[in-house]
Amino acid sequence: MCGIFVVIPKSKKKLDVDKCKNALKDLDKRGPDWSLYQVIDNIFFGQTVLSMTGKEKKNIDNHYSEKKVFFILFNGEIYNHKELNDDNDFNQDKPDTKILVNLFDKYKPNEINEILDGMYSYVVVDKSKKKIYISRDPQGEKSLYKFESSEFIIFSSEINPILKFTNKLSIDKEIFKSYFLSRHFIQFEKSIFKEIKNIQPGEFWEYSIIKKRLSKKKTFSVKSLIDQKKYNLNETKKEQDLVDELDCLLRENLTQMIPPNRNFCSILSGGIDSSLISILLRELTNCDKFIALNHIGKDRISNKTNLFEKYLNNSVINLNINKEKYKKYLEESIDICNSPISSHDFVGKLILAEKLKKINCKAVFGGDGADELFGGYDTYLQSIKKTNQNVSDYSKILKTKIFGKNYVNRYFEKKIHEEWKECLKAYDFLENKKEQNKQAMMLMDSTLQLSSVGMRGCDLMSMSYSIEPRSIFLRKSVMKFALNLPLKFKISNLKKNKFKSKILLKKLFIKYYPKKLIFKKQGFSGFPNEMASFLGNYNNFKILDKFKLYNHKKYLKEFDKKEVWKIINSEFFLKSYDNKVNKLLISK
Repeated sequence: MCGIFVVIPKSKKKLDVDKCKNALKDLDKRGPDWSLYQVIDNIFFGQTVLSMTGKEKKNIDNHYSEKKVFFILFNGEIYNHKELNDDNDFNQDKPDTKILVNLFDKYKPNEINEILDGMYSYVVVDKSKKKIYISRDPQGEKSLYKFESSEFIIFSSEINPILKFTNKLSIDKEIFKSYFLSRHFIQFEKSIFKEIKNIQPGEFWEYSIIKKRLSKKKTFSVKSLIDQKKYNLNETKKEQDLVDELDCLLRENLTQMIPPNRNFCSILSGGIDSSLISILLRELTNCDKFIALNHIGKDRISNKTNLFEKYLNNSVINLNINKEKYKKYLEESIDICNSPISSHDFVGKLILAEKLKKINCKAVFGGDGADELFGGYDTYLQSIKKTNQNVSDYSKILKTKIFGKNYVNRYFEKKIHEEWKECLKAYDFLENKKEQNKQAMMLMDSTLQLSSVGMRGCDLMSMSYSIEPRSIFLRKSVMKFALNLPLKFKISNLKKNKFKSKILLKKLFIKYYPKKLIFKKQGFSGFPNEMASFLGNYNNFKILDKFKLYNHKKYLKEFDKKEVWKIINSEFFLKSYDNKVNKLLISK
């Protein structure tokens, strides 16, 4: 895992390399082992490196292809890199960076993502054709931002280096407001800053150095993993056969994901997914580091993690969090994101990362994606009245009066509706329209909410302490398995309470643990609403003046606590950003 920073001048004026290098230093936390930069055609290409598959020493040659035509900046892990290395003199120690850049010598650039299995964002220079290729993984694990002004185009793994380089960004008022229209802060291509766009999951872009033109060429979507024939075949299979298939699939993929000669840890929250991954890692690798969070007085499950210890043959590290500690890391997480945090669980992810750094870990395994892909949320159990309507609590449009009774955000609503249509279409082969609707809900949560919220948090929070997050459920073969799993193996209101949701994963869980360790699902814990006490008088909130909130006193005292949290989250961000730039800029 690493940090990418690229600066492309729009004029022929000589680039200020020292200024670029200074901005790159802001990504040292993402790549503490070493860093590199090259200036090619007056364009700055910089990267900080967290070495996971190669030797922990500087080797810039690994960023050039064998023919020296291509140069790569790469953030992520290509889990199938050994299978992609078809050199005659096969070298087990060759890092995935070298193998990935070599693929550009052999394949068309826009074909490469189709054969990759991993999490990644990359920038590749084609020195012969004078072109630059930019892309992200389809599941959206690795973020990449694009800044554009009249002077520069910048690509960066995080926003902070862009802010350091430009010293000024203006907040997009309508994108900020869209935060109040969804459960978490969902973002499409537009970010909270007017000048910054999100490279979307699976997008492949091309920049012509000669023509100075940037264009999107292709998008690789996880929706392409849905296969009608495989879905129909799975309909005929017995539940236990699918449980065994999933067990083998998880074991096979986890074995491939183990970092060589690096310390790693497994999160154990007491839930199905993390507990399952933890015991598989214990069996496959003799993993002996397990970690959990306990928000004092808020967690029902994390204080039961000791019940898992005898099955893991290891104790679990429990981190106790109180309100004061939560506030400290909330401010830090907002500073890292340069926006209101997408979900309040970012704070816990950051606390975990700091602890993992202290115990000398370089990677952490979690269960991200399991709920969306395997039907873990209660929202999927609700009755469906309109089969063409998205009613998932995690990606539907919410109503709000906070900006006035008649407020409409046309951009956000249009993007949500477009995504929902695509998700419905992906399962249009299903004759049962209620099944189609529920599969589309899970797909939309997997493609939109998960990448924009969950994986963004994993990437930004973990990498702030040089910890690489890894999720088995976002491997290509596991996603394909889940996306083609008929609904009856995911959710059912006819099952007994413990098996109404996430059926197949729970059946696999009881292969390793007793049924009594299946606890009622708990949402993200923390102290989000308690943070209001640290902000002072409501009447002095910056958000009141900048966004003219409707009847704010009533909101803060009487309205839904989820919206109150959004106001608190936004206020912490506005104060943080104001301190950074001295003047808050709001675009009209």
